[in-house]
Amino acid sequence: MKKNLTASIVLICLLGCLALPAADKEVENVLQERDTAIGKVNDDAVKKLDRILVARTKKGDLDGAMAVKNLIQKIKGGEAPTAAENAEIKVPEGVGGAPVNPANKDKMSDSAVKREIETRYAAFSKALVSEDMDSAFEILDPRTREAVAPQVLKGYLKVMAGFMKIAQIPKEGARVTSVKLGVKESEAKVVPALKIRGLNWEDQKPQYWVLRNGKWYIGDEKELDNFK
Repeated sequence: MKKNLTASIVLICLLGCLALPAADKEVENVLQERDTAIGKVNDDAVKKLDRILVARTKKGDLDGAMAVKNLIQKIKGGEAPTAAENAEIKVPEGVGGAPVNPANKDKMSDSAVKREIETRYAAFSKALVSEDMDSAFEILDPRTREAVAPQVLKGYLKVMAGFMKIAQIPKEGARVTSVKLGVKESEAKVVPALKIRGLNWEDQKPQYWVLRNGKWYIGDEKELDNFK
């Protein structure tokens, strides 16, 4: 993210520093293309920074959020942020679509992610079996919780809890069979399993999980259509 943003800002600066004489239609076309390119680069950068701003605000990182907000205002005003300002915006891995540092690849290995997700999925299933809808609700993707009314989501969770009761799933009857990380390592395709009638493990439909602010959440399964 930082590299992409820096490259975008450098492109803006380079294009803005070109001194072309006012001339014929061909030159005017070039200038129009330049303006369009600058506008798109600015818009893309602002969208990415907006996501980071929201994430930091929710996390309570007010200083970090203010630094991002100032950077957004500069870009919208047509100014190129300084190198110091760019360095100040430390984008957390996996937040706002930020890429994961290759040096930390081992931290995001399939086995490590599987352990984390399995713990979260076990807690989710246990909450459903115990009819603790509030705890189960907290393991759903925050963006889903923002987009859908809580009573609707909790109603859906109650239906799931009912099916688990019919299937006689014990409190410790949940595990993860497999985890596949996506190209974006903040996404994962997960195959969970439940212990039906407390006897046999059966794989369930694949789930989409997403990493937000250092925690894995159950996301919208429709995202699996575009999962890579």
